[in-house]
Order: sequence, then structure tokens, then C-alpha cells
Amino acid sequence: MGRLAIIINKDDNYNAVNRILNAINHPEIAKIERIFEGATKKELTTGYSHVLLVGTEMIKKYLGAGVAGRNAVIQLDDVWYFTMPNPAALYTQSVAIRAANQVIRAIQSLDNPNFYLPKIPKYEISTYAELEQLVNECLKSEFMSFDFETNNMLQTRHPDFKATCLGICFTPGFSWIIPQWMLYDKSCLMQLERIFCSKDLTKIAHNLSFDYKVLKRLGITPKGRYSCTKILSWLIDENTPNGLKEAVDWYLPDFSGYDYHVDFSKDVDQDLYEYLAIDAHVTLCLYCIFIKELSKDQPLYVAFRNIYMPSLFVLAEMEWGGCYVDKNYLDEESVKIDNLITQRVNEIQEMPEVQGWVISKNKELVAEAIQDLTDKIATRKLKFTNPDDRYILDWTDKIKKYKSGELYCIDSCDVNSPKILAELLYTKNGFNFPNPMREDKGAKGKKKVESNSTDKDALNDIDHPIGQKLRAIRTLEKMNGTYYNGISDLVINGKIHTNFNQTGTVTARLSSSNPNLQNIPQRVTIDDPEVKAVIKGVKKAFYAPEGYVVMQADLSQAELRIIAHLSKDENMINAYREGKDLHAITGSRIARMQDDFMGFLESSMFKENRQIAKCFHPDTEVLTKRGWVRIVDLSDGEQVMQALPKSMSDINLEWVTPIEVFTKPNEFSELVHLKNESIDLRVTPDHLMLAYHKNDFTLTMPEQLNRKRGFISAGDYLGGDIYIDEYLLRAAVITQADGSYTGFRVRFGFTKKRKIERFRAFFKLEDYHESLSKQGVTTFTLTKDMSVKIQGLLYGKDFPWWWLNLTKNCRLAVLDEAAYWDSHTNTKLTCYIYSNTHSQSVDVLQAVAHLTGRKAQKRSDKQKKELHHQIVHKLSIKNTDRTRGGNITTKRISYDGDVACLSVPSGFVLVRDNGIALIQKQSANFGLVYDISLDGYIAYIKAQTGKVITKADAQLHFDSVFGSYPNLKKWHQQYKDIVAKDGFVRNLFGVKRRLPEVWSSDQQKVSAAMRLAINTPVQGTIGLWAQWLMIWLKLRLPSSVMIWSTVHDSIVLYVPTGMVDEVAEVIKELENVIPTQLYFDMEPLAVPLKMDIEVGDSYGNLSEIKK
Repeated sequence: MGRLAIIINKDDNYNAVNRILNAINHPEIAKIERIFEGATKKELTTGYSHVLLVGTEMIKKYLGAGVAGRNAVIQLDDVWYFTMPNPAALYTQSVAIRAANQVIRAIQSLDNPNFYLPKIPKYEISTYAELEQLVNECLKSEFMSFDFETNNMLQTRHPDFKATCLGICFTPGFSWIIPQWMLYDKSCLMQLERIFCSKDLTKIAHNLSFDYKVLKRLGITPKGRYSCTKILSWLIDENTPNGLKEAVDWYLPDFSGYDYHVDFSKDVDQDLYEYLAIDAHVTLCLYCIFIKELSKDQPLYVAFRNIYMPSLFVLAEMEWGGCYVDKNYLDEESVKIDNLITQRVNEIQEMPEVQGWVISKNKELVAEAIQDLTDKIATRKLKFTNPDDRYILDWTDKIKKYKSGELYCIDSCDVNSPKILAELLYTKNGFNFPNPMREDKGAKGKKKVESNSTDKDALNDIDHPIGQKLRAIRTLEKMNGTYYNGISDLVINGKIHTNFNQTGTVTARLSSSNPNLQNIPQRVTIDDPEVKAVIKGVKKAFYAPEGYVVMQADLSQAELRIIAHLSKDENMINAYREGKDLHAITGSRIARMQDDFMGFLESSMFKENRQIAKCFHPDTEVLTKRGWVRIVDLSDGEQVMQALPKSMSDINLEWVTPIEVFTKPNEFSELVHLKNESIDLRVTPDHLMLAYHKNDFTLTMPEQLNRKRGFISAGDYLGGDIYIDEYLLRAAVITQADGSYTGFRVRFGFTKKRKIERFRAFFKLEDYHESLSKQGVTTFTLTKDMSVKIQGLLYGKDFPWWWLNLTKNCRLAVLDEAAYWDSHTNTKLTCYIYSNTHSQSVDVLQAVAHLTGRKAQKRSDKQKKELHHQIVHKLSIKNTDRTRGGNITTKRISYDGDVACLSVPSGFVLVRDNGIALIQKQSANFGLVYDISLDGYIAYIKAQTGKVITKADAQLHFDSVFGSYPNLKKWHQQYKDIVAKDGFVRNLFGVKRRLPEVWSSDQQKVSAAMRLAINTPVQGTIGLWAQWLMIWLKLRLPSSVMIWSTVHDSIVLYVPTGMVDEVAEVIKELENVIPTQLYFDMEPLAVPLKMDIEVGDSYGNLSEIKK
């Protein structure tokens, strides 16, 4: 039997590897030899038959850079090498499963050298006759799975796109490979068309939308029965990743990691064919597993067949057909924006204050230049004593020109330079505006220091034309980069081809990307009319081709109509049957108790505002297992840290996968900026904030937070299960602060008595050697064994992110030891300030603090050190988890960009903005109909109307609404009972939303699941209704009418000019045709639908059809 060794880089995650190995139940696991870096290649080839290399550096060292970033299985010099490049990712569940399978495969291969990689027998088709025979055999089967490999270009409409080979499997355990030349041979394509257009054969692919477009690129329009295993996987469990490799890891573990040996950057080779054969095989196997599971749930199966698969075809055709975009218009408008930027810059340059600053600055710079040249001349004379030296003559002439004014240093102010702009704005030679202050901790209390900031917040405070012009410049630059140039770069032959995703959210709502058509700005508020006109023109680029108009069909008040049906409330149903506006009716009743409230409910703004997500600035970060990550940069399925605030003394934290993550335009055109020493957060004005008042939690609006007693910054993470000996852990903290690496050894050099004494007091004598240099530096050198152990706990010289999963006592030890090194303590403020140039270490320490009930604020400053600059990061760690709210400053700031939104089950998430972390409310969309609390309702009304109502008023509103519509409460309870019993709820199309948290022992999770149980049937129905609308319109409308986009519950089409009335009438028929009547064993919708229709020559120029 062979021997297996695991080689672990000293900088990589030794404990993460141990965690995986200890979880594997295999009799040979104890025989694995775990060794650190040090073994030579010769020692490996003579001592071991199998080696698992952990970490990129180890892979590079033994196998070279070619496979450094890949999971791979490679035989070299009679040794099998298994690679695992990213051990830190082992705490991600799907990665951990793959890693465990990789280790198991390595163990099993000790007895069976051929076990190293799963294989599927394959046959490579090489002649037309063989292809014809294959097609004939395939058509005798009931099912066939297929997969294309391409030249790594995901945009199938790109001129350089190529399919490289095709894998087919209709008998599990055997695959056929069709080479590239056949995919571009007309006769061969005619044979393949027999398969892909067969009415009797079910064709299966995992990401069918992509493969559909590949077939279209090859000239084949798919027909007949198709199935997508990606959608099947999502329908079976929407809470788990649904990629092909993830599905294989879960359902076919014997094939886990079958892609490890493939280098996709190379040309087509046998490795790629082996991979493709398995791809086709596992897709067929997954289909058999999934369809069997789905057939047990008839409503889900019907939704799959009658909604998801037909709408996939519609969406794929929309992607393939694309939408017309006037690239010339975008480019011309982009030039206009550049010109407007130049114009605004020139207007700034012409201001008297700016010209005065330029003159003053020139005098200063000219004086410096003359002095510099004078010094050079003096130095040159000393060296050469030659007055005719050409350098001296040139420099002397330059001095004369400076003094005469013929030569000067600058002729304008560079408004793109933060340093120069700050000088212009805040010094007496310029505008001399008050310098923005930021709070800093002094020796006693808080200290405010000048920040010289020129960010958007600072510019918003400048009530002067230069402030307006600078804001206009920043906004124009953002719009040009994100929309005009961003969309223009994606145009191919006059069109863009976005990607629609049916499984991108757990709510069944469609999403799109490249570009995101659902994220085009709709309302932009800016003081400059000329700039505003350009910005609002983005949608005008989406034009109707000649002979066509753009038509948008929108389901009016879709959510409330679905609620009326679900609740069976007669008053709501009758209101809609009589064509009344439910908002106006409710408002008129409430208005009897409170003046002017009806106006808010009746106004068209209510329809817009109730759809606005409560979101964060896009730079806001959340804590993940790989560190602080911006919400907009989260990976699919990546876990974040949510909070469970039960009581003031019980605030638990836990890892959770977000329910939804998305961005959208900020319809308010403003954000609220909250700021003090423990908060620096920017949120939409309607964002509910978590606060505490009178020793209990409450929700409030951002601008009311300073009226509450305070807010919570940290909690307790009880899920940490990694225990490290405290002595070693503290030693690692000391090493990060002051240690240096020399080979395997860790060394320290101190001159400060405090550190020397602390080192001697902490370390055991047998673990280090001490010496004193002639310069008076006391040097401590750790033993090799101790050095290796410590280095195994760090990532280079940084704290690793896996420390977040340390036990609470271990985290407390880290925080305690950090106070002794690179820190100074402020006893009056019960905190210490930790300073370090390693950003990751500071970020990790901050996260550890917040997971251990201590708040920590990070600030980064440039500090001059000798001849270069280093960023010094300062972390203030305070021995408390909360902050008083009385000293919070709040102000509205202009912001027209996209905002970042996410939802987590508990409703509360740990976020960080501008280096300061705290626990806050997630995004949400509240209303009385969704079981909102009194406090939440008060905050909601404040956000929408600016009115502050008392609890008594709120209760009157509640009594009026629920008195008028008594079945709402019964509906709430009905769905709470359903989810409590079954663990899931269904929407009207029969699709499940699984909410296992409802059975949690944690009441916070239960409450969140109950709220989702009420919301999901409504939101899920609307999401699928949009897909059903597209299917129905595709069947009813002639091919000359083209659907090209969908945004939430609206559909956008190209309609021939002469068919506008005809198409509008067909769309209006949808008010009387209900999908539940056509496809599902459910009662007809209790209320009529209403379709609002708009038409125009472009997407940005639509007018409502009144008839």
C-alpha cells in the first residue's frame, strides 16, 4: 500500500485542513502524514506515492505556476499529486464537500492507482457515417443530455464566439464526443438538427439557456421537448447553490471534482474530452434524480412544465434577439457629458476666487522653484567652479523668466486632485469654506479634527455655485462610466443581449445582467437642468426600429390584487371589482382621524414610494468568511453575519445565506448620512434603523436615531468551534505585531523596556533564545518548533480570516493580547487603540471584536516614515457593544447612483461603512398588509410622508384598515399556521418557498420566517406572473411583435406601428384571462386584473394609452 502525505504551507490554514480531515469518516485517515513545507521533491518521490498539496505556494513549488489556482489531479514522477489551492475557503459548505471528496479520493487511490479520477467511457465521432448512426440510435431513446464546450466566450453573439465540441449521453455510463469541425459542417449540422428538433426526444442540459443560444449560433432553432437540470435543482431546493458542479457534489459525490484535471485555457485535448463525457453523463443522472423527486410534488412539476420551461424558451429568444440600442446616441451623449464636464470645470476656473487662488498658488510655487534652481546652481558651482556650465546658464535663464512672469507653474486649478481641491475650498487663499470636521478620540473625550475631505458629503455642505458644479461633475462622471460608456461597450451589431436568470433569487423573481436592464435610472434629481436632461436620456438609447414602437405593459397594483385574492376579504375584492382605488378608499377612512393623510395614499407617489427598497450606499460592506465585502461584490450563496437581537443582554450572531442581494436606482436621489464616533453610515431615507430606548429594542427612521438612547454595534458569535491553545494564539498575536521571519525562525528585536518585559513574562524560557546587540537591541529568537507552530496560525504576517471561527475564549485571548502590542490604552475611555500597517490584520481584529461583544472603529491615515509613505490603520477597540444616540449628526446628501440591498432571515445584519461596523436593519418593503408592527408602521409613514404619528394614531390606522378589511389578519394567521406545520408555503403557481427557520429554537428566526411566509406567496406569484405573461403573449401575438425585456411585473415589446391598437387589445385580454384557470387546479382569481399600457418611439419616451 502507498503512503499519503499532506504538504501544508506555513502561511496556510493548517486548522482548516485538520477540520476537514477530522470530519471524514474513513479508516485510513489516521495514516495520513501531515507535514509543513520543507520536504524536497526527491524526498516525496522516494517516500510517498500520493501527495495532497495545500495552498497556492506549495502547488507552485512542486508543480509549477500552471496549476497553482486549480483543484487538480496530476501524475508526475510516479507520484499522484492532489491540489487544494484555497484552504481558507474550506469553511464554505460546498467547498468543504469538494475538499473532503478530494481527500477521500486520495485515500482510496492508495489501494487502487486507477481510482484517482472518475471516468466515463466515451466514443469520439470522426466520420459522417458514425454521426448518422449516432443520431439514429439517439432518436430511439426517450432522453438525451448534452453539453457544449466553447472558447470561453459567454456572449454567444460575439463575432469571435466558437463552439469547440459537443458531448451527448443517452445511455448512463457512456458518452459520445462530437468534434469542432462537425459543428461547422453543413451536412453534419443537418444530422444534429434531427436530434435537437425532435418532437419525441427529451433534450436535457444544465444551463439550457446558454446551450439554446449556442444552437442558435450554429444555425439550429431548438424545437420539441427540453429540460433544464439547473431549474430542476432550484425547484427542489432554492436555498442551495444550483450550479452543475455544486449539484454533482451534493447528489453524485463519486464524481465530485471531475473538472480538477482540466486546464480550460488550453486548446481542445483529451482531458477536455474526458471532462465533457462526464459533463454529459452527470447531467443525465441528475435529471433522473431530480425529475423523480419533482414528480412527487404535482404543483411543482406542473409549474416546471408549464411556466419555467416555456418561459425559458421565451427568455432565451429575448436574449438571442436582443434589444436595439443607439450606440451612436450613447457615444454622442457621452461626448456631451465630457463637454459638460469640461464646461463646468471651465466655469469653475473663471470664478474670481479660483483665479485668485491660482495667482496665489503660482507665487508660492514659483518661489519654491526659484529657490530650488538657486540651490542647484550653488551646488553645481561648488562641484565644477565653471560659470559657463550649460546647466547653470539654463537654470539662470529659467530664474529670470520666472521672475519676469514669462514662465509660471500652473495656469488652472486641478479639480480632480483631492489635495488641490481641498486647498482651493478650505484655505484663505481660496474660498475659505469651513473645513469638514471628523471626530477623533483625544486624551479626554472626543476631539474634532479637520479632514480636508472633498467627498460627496463634504460637497453637499457647500452652499455655493462651486459646490453645485463640483457635484454635477461627479454625477456626470458616474453616469458616463456606468451607463453611457458601460452600455455602449456591450453593443454588438446595434444591439445588446442581456442575460436573464430564472434561478437568481429565492423569491422567483427574474434578474438580469450584462447589462442589468432592470437597473436603468428612472428618476434623477440634480440642480443643474442641463445635466439633468442628459442623465435622464439613458432610456432614450433603447429605441424602436423603423416601423415599430416600444410598448410597455404593466400589471397595476398587482401585489394588492393578489393579497385581496389570498385573504378572501370581501371589502377588498369588491373594491377592485368596482374599479376603485384601494389606497384612496383606505386613505379616506384614515383621513377622518388625521388630516391630509388621504392625500398621501391617493397620490401617484405612493405607488412609486412603496416599491422603493430600504437600502445602503453601494460601498457598505458585510462580514463574510473571506472578510469584509461590499454588498454589491457578494458571490452567489456567500454567507454573511446576521444578528438575532433578543434582548439588550442577548444579541447573538450567526452565519447565514442572504435571501436576496440586488442593486437598484435610488429613487429618492438622496441618502441620510449618520455620523458619530461609532457610526458612519449612509442609507436611504426610509431605512428602518435598529435602536434601543428605555432598555428595549425599537425601530426608527434614520433622522430620528439621535432621539433614541442608542444603537448596537456588536454581538456574540457562539458558533466558533476552533480551539487553539491560548499560549500559541497569543504568541501568534505577538508575532504579527513585532516578529519577523528568517527562514523557519521567528525573531523579535526590542529597545522598549515595556515590550522586553512583556516578552520575557509571556514566553517560556525553553521556547526562545535571547541576545543583546552592540546597538542595544534585545533580540529574541524562537525555537524552530515554536516558530513553525506560530507561522501555521498566521497567513504570512497577517491574522487569517478563519480566526472568526475561533471559540469565544480564544477570540477574547486575541483581543486581550493585542492590547499589549502596537497599542496604547485609554483608561478613561475604556478602550485601546491598535495601530498596524497590515490592513487585513486590522480588519480581522475588528471583526473578531464585533463577534465578541466589543465595538471597534477602523481609521486609515497616511503616516510619513523616513522617505516613503505607509498606510497606518488604527483600530479603536472599546469594551462595550453599544453607543448612545444623542450625539449622532444626521444630514441628507445628494446621491443619484444605485443603492445596495440585501435581505437576511432574521432581518438584522452586521454592516460596515467607512471603517465603522454596527448591527442594523436589512432592506425591507413594509406595509400594513404584510403584518407590520406599530413601531414599524410609524417609521414607514415617517419615511413616505415626512409625518410623525404617535402610537395612538398608528393604532387608529391599524383599527381602521383591519376593521375595513377584517380578513387580512386571518390571512396572516393562516399562512403562519401553514409554515409552522409544513416548513414551507406556496405561491399561486404552486412553487414552494422553504423556510426551515420556522422550526428553530430561536424566536427571532421564527418571527422572520413567519413574515416571509406572508410575503412570499405574494412576491413569488408576481414574479412568476411576469413569466406567464410572456408565455401567453408569445402564443397570442404574431411573430412580428417581439418581447425584449421584463422589469418586475411589466413586459416591454417592439410592436409594428400599425398594430398598436390590436396588440393593446390582446394585452387587455389578460385582465380577464387568469393563469390559474388555464394550468392549475386552483380557484380562479377573485379580483380582475388591470393592465396599464404605454407606447413611444423609445424606452425613455413612453406615454400611457388612455383608451
